[in-house]
Amino acid sequence: MLKSLRIWLANQAADPLRRFVPFFLLYLAGIAYFSFGLDAWPSFINWLSETAAILCYWTLVPFTDHVSRIGTIVVYDGFTVEVIGECAGVMEFMIFGAAVFAYPARWRKRLAGILIATPILFVFNVMRIDGLLFVGRYAPDMFDFAHFYFWQAGTILVIWGLWMIWLRFVIRVDYGASVRA
Repeated sequence: MLKSLRIWLANQAADPLRRFVPFFLLYLAGIAYFSFGLDAWPSFINWLSETAAILCYWTLVPFTDHVSRIGTIVVYDGFTVEVIGECAGVMEFMIFGAAVFAYPARWRKRLAGILIATPILFVFNVMRIDGLLFVGRYAPDMFDFAHFYFWQAGTILVIWGLWMIWLRFVIRVDYGASVRA
């Protein structure tokens, strides 16, 4: 049994993809477990939600006089959106972080990936909320589709794209070298 485990671990170290999947799931579960167990977490979520609402408000102000904000609630020409914890981008940060931590890289490069991608994910999330405000105002029947399908798929693509960019430019993975004919 111990010999089999040793062989399995050696194979995991030799193939980053075989190592990545279990570690990604482990890191994701660990980050989620410890993140939701912190006492300071609700205040951080509230701060992040309010910051996103403030940025949504300020990105819309140059284009219209019909926008207002109270706390985490943003109103665009009568259509109201509340930026709650799930809309603040925390899950996106956790998914990207788990992917970065699961990949075998130096800690300095992992930290660079987190520090570069976190503000990009936050700005993307603000643009997502602004887009939902526009959809809700001008095509309210399309709001649920945009919120639950379009932007969810878009968010997954942005997380994946940022991770691929991190692999290519920070980790410097050469995709051409790994293809065998």
